[in-house]
Amino acid sequence: MSVLFAGMAALLLLAAPLDKARAQDAPRVSTVRLMGAPASGNTYCFAELIEVGVTFTEAVTVTGTPNSN
Repeated sequence: MSVLFAGMAALLLLAAPLDKARAQDAPRVSTVRLMGAPASGNTYCFAELIEVGVTFTEAVTVTGTPNSN
């Protein structure tokens, strides 16, 4: 699971603005957590939904839909 968190954090960091002036003012990720648990045991199965909660340091607007591929 730590690999999942590391991957999510890396993706969120890559999505940050590249302009230093804007990046300093941009909201930051303060918490990333799993919201649910696997249906059976401690391993997620193929196509099983993994809910991830992300908390930012201030309000953000989220648009679009995650890619399921």
